[in-house]
Formats: sequence, structure tokens, C-alpha cells
Amino acid sequence: EHRWSKLLEAAGQCLAQAVAVDGAGGLHLGGYFTDTVDLGGGPLKTRGQWDAFAADLTGAGAHRWSASLGGSGYDDVHALALGPDGALFLAGGFDGELAGAGVKLTGGQEALFVIKLTP
Repeated sequence: EHRWSKLLEAAGQCLAQAVAVDGAGGLHLGGYFTDTVDLGGGPLKTRGQWDAFAADLTGAGAHRWSASLGGSGYDDVHALALGPDGALFLAGGFDGELAGAGVKLTGGQEALFVIKLTP
């Protein structure tokens, strides 16, 4: 039985590569986008080739928060997990620099990241 659907629009490419559902039915997404994407909280614009994103929706599909993480290269979220305290853990790759959502990392080409974001 269909419960709800939501269109998340992008001006370029957008791919959700990781998803998790919390105990209250909230939906957590991670992936990458090019150009601009609106995950429900207004447009996010890339800083480089493509940027990583994380988003949190309620069990009814309403936007709670979303953020982009990026630099001048290719940045994406490959996996995510939820902690027992409601924290969101993101893992992925980036090229050179990753910034956004209070994060600032510098690495080499094809560096890896693990980030913990609290609710």
C-alpha cells in the first residue's frame, strides 16, 4: 500500500547511494549531486565537480535538514549509519578538500572520510 512519495529535484545529476531508517520511521539519505539539488530545504549548489549530500526526512517525508559537503573535486557519500544516540555517521570519498555542515577536511586525491553529525 502506497504511503507517500516525494520528488527531490536536481538541475544536474543526483544519486542517493545510502539510506537508513530510524526507529521513528525517519529517512536518512546520502549520495552526490552535480550543479544544484533541492532536498526540501532550499537549493544546495556544488562547490566543484560534484558534492556529497546528507538529508534527513521525517517518517511522513517532510524535510528536517539537508547539507552539502564538497570542495573543488569529486565528493560523495557511499554509506551511512545511525548511532544509538540519533547521530548520523557518513562515509565516503573526496578529492583534495571537503567542507560544509561544520566539516573541514584536507586530503590527497581520492581520500576517504568518516563524519559523525549529531541531530
